[in-house]
Amino acid sequence: MKISASVALRSILFAGLAGLALLDLRIAVVAQSSFSGKSKSAAVRKYQQQPRLLVGYGREAILAKGDLSGAQHFYQRALLSNPYYIPAWLALAELRSDEGRQQMAEKILEYADDLTRD
Repeated sequence: MKISASVALRSILFAGLAGLALLDLRIAVVAQSSFSGKSKSAAVRKYQQQPRLLVGYGREAILAKGDLSGAQHFYQRALLSNPYYIPAWLALAELRSDEGRQQMAEKILEYADDLTRD
């Protein structure tokens, strides 16, 4: 049985394209795993440490889930990232007030006031 030159050429081209498709799939899997894997890139970690974003997560924890301890965690992370971020201090004071800890809320508000004087 004799194979014509065009059939052989088509077979070679098909095998080459199939190999390129597998290589492309491998590259895509590696790229996707870098974004969705357990180890996050430095840019994603830096973005997730922005105080504005963390305060938003805290408010969402309170409003959507009623999770006061989760909100406190986010507010404290925001303040660790930027100790001068006033919205985080105000949110923490509001949280203390919601918990019934009025004196602590007042102290936090006084501290935030001191930060904004100058």
